[in-house]
Amino acid sequence: MLLMGALKQDHAPILAPGRHFVTLSDIEALCVIPFNGAARAHREQRYLGLEQLVQALLVAKLPCHLIADGSFFTYKPLPDDLDVVISIDYDVSMSLTEDQRQVLDLINDESSFQYLDSTAFFNYPLDHECFGGAYDAAIATEGYGIEHSKQWLKGYAVLRIMETDVGLRICN
Repeated sequence: MLLMGALKQDHAPILAPGRHFVTLSDIEALCVIPFNGAARAHREQRYLGLEQLVQALLVAKLPCHLIADGSFFTYKPLPDDLDVVISIDYDVSMSLTEDQRQVLDLINDESSFQYLDSTAFFNYPLDHECFGGAYDAAIATEGYGIEHSKQWLKGYAVLRIMETDVGLRICN
């Protein structure tokens, strides 16, 4: 039980401080395979939830960044879940298909992807009234890459969905 004002215990990070552009295979190689026994089985379950989310984004052809953080990216043997923010550019949000909207609804429904704490946000332009507000992706990921006591930095993972490795969107 956490006492008022108490901080969660942090474990040593797997990733060096900063943003790391990775693939699903990279995440599995870093956060699942090195562990053994019950810890590995526990982490595999969380990884499968992430894999299901990525497949849903690919099937819906939703260009976005999946930003992942939390104790899954530390050496904590049994992390509770994987923290995920889906970051969608504003211009993409203006032309979402019905399939893409349904995937976003699933992402924002806590029970859709097992072992994931996921939310979707938009990247609003500077001149938009929502820029810097509660629904802006930049605000949603503000705490990513910082441990709970805010004393040291840690790394977080970014998967580019429907994008090349140089940051260009894939179009049909």
